[in-house]
Amino acid sequence: MNRLTEITKRDIYELFRDGCTVEDLFHTENVQYPYYGRLEEIDFLERLYDLDNMKSIDSRHENAKGDIIRHTINNDDYPYCWVFEDDRFGLANGSDEMFLRFICEIFHPLVRDEKKQWGLFLEKVNNLIKEDGYELYIKEYISGREVYDYRFYGVDVADKMDKNAIRDLIDEFKSGLIAKASKKNWEVVVLELYTNIIIIV
Repeated sequence: MNRLTEITKRDIYELFRDGCTVEDLFHTENVQYPYYGRLEEIDFLERLYDLDNMKSIDSRHENAKGDIIRHTINNDDYPYCWVFEDDRFGLANGSDEMFLRFICEIFHPLVRDEKKQWGLFLEKVNNLIKEDGYELYIKEYISGREVYDYRFYGVDVADKMDKNAIRDLIDEFKSGLIAKASKKNWEVVVLELYTNIIIIV
């Protein structure tokens, strides 16, 4: 079930497209940060998508890689941050997982530009997705630099789930236990049940 709203996705798209305003006592500045960081745009996209096997929307090319090269490098006639609205990439209308994986990749140490204000954009993105029950958090470090992943934030997941979906999950779990019981002794099954309950909690 998707929890990120169209509003949140639009706000994040516009954040990277338009930048954000930073004010202090002396001046106001519009800060920009490219979603692909210090990489070329196509190199960033290839970290997440198989462009060689993705369809082209330009009949002159066999795949997405060809038309992206034509329209972002050779001609440069795609609008800035076009990828957020291109249905092939599943950002506007795809799953939460795809969108959040994309966002996490923006802030990956190999991608992000340490010379620019990526931390400001991370903070703003986090504030937006927290309204929908997610957050980006530091999962690990590579060469002393933070690697981000996403997780649920500040909501009761069960309250947000469809009740029929919860019942279906319980039925599947019970069916799995019965199937295992036919092959294993009940002590093993009970131990697995206890372990799964701990993981869920």
